[in-house]
Amino acid sequence: MPQCRGTHVTYSLAMPMGPIDREAWAREVQQLIVRFDPGPKGTGNKSAFARRVKVTTRTIERWIAQENDVKVETVRALLTALNLSRQESVELLGRIGFHLGGSPVMPDPDSDPVIQRIKADPAWNDEQRKDLIEAQVERIKDDTRRRMEEYERFATWNRAS
Repeated sequence: MPQCRGTHVTYSLAMPMGPIDREAWAREVQQLIVRFDPGPKGTGNKSAFARRVKVTTRTIERWIAQENDVKVETVRALLTALNLSRQESVELLGRIGFHLGGSPVMPDPDSDPVIQRIKADPAWNDEQRKDLIEAQVERIKDDTRRRMEEYERFATWNRAS
């Protein structure tokens, strides 16, 4: 079987948590700044908020400008630093695109674009095609397991909060 080491393909899966909506994240951050560090004019003090959540002011500015993707670890650290209640945390997570609960859904391998390309490429004989498809299906399963483990870590942390 051919080896494709170092290749990692991210599959779009119906998972319990989705990607963070940058626009929604920017709105939440702005509201949290005003709430926790209103500043003298009540419009929010980014520097004080950045110190509170242990990031740089530039990071706050990038979040507001929607320049950066936001990682699960970042959200977790921010929620911990702000000591939000579990209910507030879950509501915020929902507003920014995280959806807790449910179970992963394996994608249909036949709809995977890599597998479709393998099937359509005349360069492969039947045995090679079979091996390549099996390798891709394993990658899909591994990616699903990895993402589910990430979700479980986050859900465990959230339940402990």
